[in-house]
Amino acid sequence: MMAAESSSSSDPSSSVALPKHWVRPKQVGMYWRSPARCQATTSLRYWRSGFSSSLYHEGSLQNGQLWEGILHRTLTSGQEVVQLVEHGANLNRRPCLELKGSQNEGYRYPLLALCIDNMTSYTVPNIWAKGGKAEDEVDEFPIGLARWPTVELQEEIMRTLLELGADPRGPVGVSSLMSPMHVAIASGNDRALNILLGRYIELTGRETLAVPRTLPTDQPTKAYDDWLLATFHRNVTRDSALATEDDVLHLAARTNNAFFQRFIDLFLNLMETHQVDITEKDENGQTPLYCAADSGSHRFADALCYRLAVADINVETQHGTPLAAAAGKLENYTAAAARKLDDDALNPIPCYKRTIQVLLRAGADISRLPARSEVVLAEYVKVLNELPNDVMSAINAALRPHRSFAALLTHLLKLDPLAFGPQEATFIAWRISALCWDEDKAYDALSAYTSLSAVNLRAHSVLGGRVHAAMRHFIASAVTRATSNREVVGGTLPVQQRNEAEDDQGAKRAKVAVPPMQCFAVDEGRQDGPHRRLGVREVVHRARLDKVAKHKLTGVEKGFNTHLGNQDCQFQWGQLGHIDGKGRFQPLATEPFDDLDVEASEESDDDDDDGGASGSGGASGSGGDYVDIDV
Repeated sequence: MMAAESSSSSDPSSSVALPKHWVRPKQVGMYWRSPARCQATTSLRYWRSGFSSSLYHEGSLQNGQLWEGILHRTLTSGQEVVQLVEHGANLNRRPCLELKGSQNEGYRYPLLALCIDNMTSYTVPNIWAKGGKAEDEVDEFPIGLARWPTVELQEEIMRTLLELGADPRGPVGVSSLMSPMHVAIASGNDRALNILLGRYIELTGRETLAVPRTLPTDQPTKAYDDWLLATFHRNVTRDSALATEDDVLHLAARTNNAFFQRFIDLFLNLMETHQVDITEKDENGQTPLYCAADSGSHRFADALCYRLAVADINVETQHGTPLAAAAGKLENYTAAAARKLDDDALNPIPCYKRTIQVLLRAGADISRLPARSEVVLAEYVKVLNELPNDVMSAINAALRPHRSFAALLTHLLKLDPLAFGPQEATFIAWRISALCWDEDKAYDALSAYTSLSAVNLRAHSVLGGRVHAAMRHFIASAVTRATSNREVVGGTLPVQQRNEAEDDQGAKRAKVAVPPMQCFAVDEGRQDGPHRRLGVREVVHRARLDKVAKHKLTGVEKGFNTHLGNQDCQFQWGQLGHIDGKGRFQPLATEPFDDLDVEASEESDDDDDDGGASGSGGASGSGGDYVDIDV
């Protein structure tokens, strides 16, 4: 149950503060037919709050009285329903809910559905009305119906309607979103749901696994998310065929971003458990990912991308790729930005920008767009500029257990009577902690689905593969080759001045910047002599420069050693390696650093350029900026 079902007083819609963009029942007109086509012989007309609330009836005033009694919760008993039906009210006529001036056909809800109380405290809509003109950005509004004075009265009205012949199944097809079952699910109303299930109604075709529609401004609670998942699980357990109904995922993918990411992940897990194909195309040839991209549903797109191969992320439909769909919508909304919406919270532009970023991080191919898209390239620059901080967060997440254990050992190890200094104790603790290092768990921290602070970049693209490989090598080197956390993060080191004894009272210490651990090396063809050393930040920036060159991007900021430009990040991928424990150069694995990689070969002509990247833009990074000190 989503809210306490007390038998005390109701919360009339007139006294409850509704969320923005919701409307009250008195602002809604109910029609048997759309007013423009209505040929009714009798009608009851009145106006409230500037909205039409006309009731058109076919044959009886009792229909209007029944509809009004349910919509405004003024019925006091099931006996009133019986009397209205005896005098001619039709239980199975579905009133059309519209706002004044609507040029669209309204939604038709069965009376049984309109009886169901919204138990989500108006955080999730259950009933919608149509309104506005064709050119309006927003023409659908949730109705905040009042609750019945008691849950017992709600049950009495529902049971009376059912006993008098009301259809518990409701419509099928597209109109099934107005069925009593779907309204009860959207309402979080267990009692209403149990009454309907008690009638042994067929669940197939009633959208009983459909994620409820919301406005971007709605805020479903975690309690509702959990209840909804449990209800879906109950329904699909009762009838496993529900999971494979047409367009279950496609409809869910078109919901906006009101639901928590956790809910979407668990919903997809439930669908996959019941053998739902997340790459299946609907009758329009669109995949769930395409639907999410086309709707700006970046949370659903994010959850899908982590379950899809790169080929499925770039799959072509008759309308193009998912990236093309999101780009097209963003371009359209951007071009129409002069016509501003009443509320920036409903502006879809930020959602489409976020969706494009999600797709790019997952490996969406920009080159498959029908034409150069400036809006996509602008979002790609943002992705590339966020990447260094994402890498830093991911590395810290992966090293955090090792650092914590080493810090604990430093304080707990009983070194007496051994004469170890503080640096030696730190070294010993770091080495002992390395013996307990769980490599798989550390690498799992690089996945966004196992760490909130992880890098949000798929490893199956050339850029993602190189970044992930660089992080893995850095993490392994930090644990097994470094002597302490200070060596890993770098920073500043005091150096004694010449001609001063170490114990001089006035001895001055100069501070020297020490870069983060440089566990990479570049083979420059020297038989003897030192190899140029690099840190993970230089390798990551080199991978970014490839994208800058390929797509002719501007505005990508280096963020460290800006006085050197991009010179310290110049090397061929085939030159990259590391120095082993015996001081010998060892090349890194050819995948994914091989220059003969398919995408890398396309970029080979640009490998030696700066690629137009802004080497001087952004804040200059100090030696410890790339990996924070956690201990």
